[in-house]
Amino acid sequence: MKEIRLEEIVDISVKDYFEIFILRPEIKLEYLKVKNSDILVGPWIKKEDGKHERVSTFTSNLSQNAMVQRLSGGVAIRVKETQIYWFPSDREFKMKSMMVFEGSSMAQSFQTVVEWTVTPSSSSYDDDGDNRSTLACLINAEYKGYMFKSTIENLIAKQACESFAKWIEIVKSRTPDIKYHRLQQQQVERIKATEEDLQVDIMSTVTTSPGPFFFPGPVTTLTNLLLYNILFLARPVFFFFLSLSSTLGVCP
Repeated sequence: MKEIRLEEIVDISVKDYFEIFILRPEIKLEYLKVKNSDILVGPWIKKEDGKHERVSTFTSNLSQNAMVQRLSGGVAIRVKETQIYWFPSDREFKMKSMMVFEGSSMAQSFQTVVEWTVTPSSSSYDDDGDNRSTLACLINAEYKGYMFKSTIENLIAKQACESFAKWIEIVKSRTPDIKYHRLQQQQVERIKATEEDLQVDIMSTVTTSPGPFFFPGPVTTLTNLLLYNILFLARPVFFFFLSLSSTLGVCP
């Protein structure tokens, strides 16, 4: 068995990476089309244990290798890939990809298992304040036959490494657009929050101001009392000054 460990840091959060590059089937289809044909990508299905599973099938480009053609008798190698993902914690997710080869008896001796672990990078934020993630990949390539075992396992491992490099290329090529749209969403959310705060301030001002449907505040009461006294002293009829009728027309 050939085992290889690969790792790459990308400028995208774990959440965005999962929602865009794992859940969307068109990304998987774009990736498989690079070197494979007759591709079918199935939907994610939730299992009883809470994990999600997806099955994809395609014709592998290993069929084009001269040595593989001689060993397989020229029969096209069909690959069945079963992917399973789950979340060990809120900050990371794991995905296991198991590939079995169909066609000739020689092809059925191939098996590749790839385990992905996606976590926030040790430096959680870059200079722009954007999240970053570490993509760790463990590849196990195995050929159960005996003839040319080491050579064939190295060939499968090489193909897996090239596939990893292509996947990272796709992720990085789409990252700038994802960051741009994320920045736009954040700006819209900030504008919306500012508008809501402004509406709250306006309503607070209206409810605390005196009006026909609100009790007057302390300043309003003093102003009305002062106005009452001025109007009381300004009455032009003197004989009403000390009478109860002197208050007519000047009640606050």
